[in-house]
Amino acid sequence: MKEFKIRCSAIGEIMGVKGLGKTGETFLKKWFLEQKYNRKKEFWANQIEKGLRVEPIGIEMLSKKQGVELFKNDEWFSNDFLNGTPDVIHNEKIVDIKSSWDIFS
Repeated sequence: MKEFKIRCSAIGEIMGVKGLGKTGETFLKKWFLEQKYNRKKEFWANQIEKGLRVEPIGIEMLSKKQGVELFKNDEWFSNDFLNGTPDVIHNEKIVDIKSSWDIFS
């Protein structure tokens, strides 16, 4: 079985106020089943699709605000605990672009 690593975007799913919590337990059970049976639960939502679609606009807006040209990062990173692809890396700073679904989120 693979060693446990978590995507940076999923850290909120394992951390509760006092530690792991029920949400974290559910996340780890799902991860265990994915590893044991070599299957991954597919998940897609309109909110994810919208976020991916407008991400370039978010990077462009941040570029204008910062006064520097920023580019989408495509490099995958991994260490002993985390893995993922940060949206932007500039001057050794990592930026993750978030675009809310609507005014309430």
